[in-house]
Amino acid sequence: MNASNAEKDFNWMKQNNKGAEITNESSSWSQIAVQGPKAHALLEKILPKSSEVKPFHCEFFAFDSAKVLVAATGYTGEKGVEIFVPNQKAAKLWSDLVKKGEEFGVQAIGLGARDTLRTEMKYSLYGNEITDTTNPIEAGLGWVVKLDKGDFIGREPIQKMKESGAKRKLIGFKMLDRGIPRHDYKLFSLDGEEVGVVTSGTMSPTLDEPIGIGYLREDLSKLGSEFFVEIRGRKTKAQVVQTPFIKK
Repeated sequence: MNASNAEKDFNWMKQNNKGAEITNESSSWSQIAVQGPKAHALLEKILPKSSEVKPFHCEFFAFDSAKVLVAATGYTGEKGVEIFVPNQKAAKLWSDLVKKGEEFGVQAIGLGARDTLRTEMKYSLYGNEITDTTNPIEAGLGWVVKLDKGDFIGREPIQKMKESGAKRKLIGFKMLDRGIPRHDYKLFSLDGEEVGVVTSGTMSPTLDEPIGIGYLREDLSKLGSEFFVEIRGRKTKAQVVQTPFIKK
């Protein structure tokens, strides 16, 4: 889970526990993500066979007499994995990745870069596109929720929105006027009515142009539709486009 939500999510698990034993080990583990076209070639030098972990799966591997968890749940749109490693082995793993990755041009990259990558793929981020108050249907994540699997927490509002239809839709857009959209900027129709909000926005390093993700009133969410993003009190025109912004 997102580290900033560890305590919140752990408390939620305890509140909704049906008899399982739950332990919060978050403070005992570190995580290093290895992402990019050459990620698997590097991983094979340190954790043989780890590149064979299937998407959305995770497996344990041995590293320096310890057990690490390799998860293929990458959020950059690229090849790679996330390695969950006991704290006392994190520095060793980092050093090995840097040293053995020299031939691949490996670099240390921060969360800012990761955010632009996932935005270019229109991947939802908790706290931005998805929150405690958003619905998977309006977020375009209905495929994740299996309503035919019986009862579960949150099933009723999801079922209701699926039947009635969402009043807003999560869309990707590009700026037609100058300006960079940012989180929480308001969206307006061409006749001046407030019709949505930006959830994520950035200057795309790959496309070299401003892009954004946001919730827009359903009737304005079709490809090619134009609207305004309010940037520092100024209405700037944008257009709904096909996503992901970057084609594989």
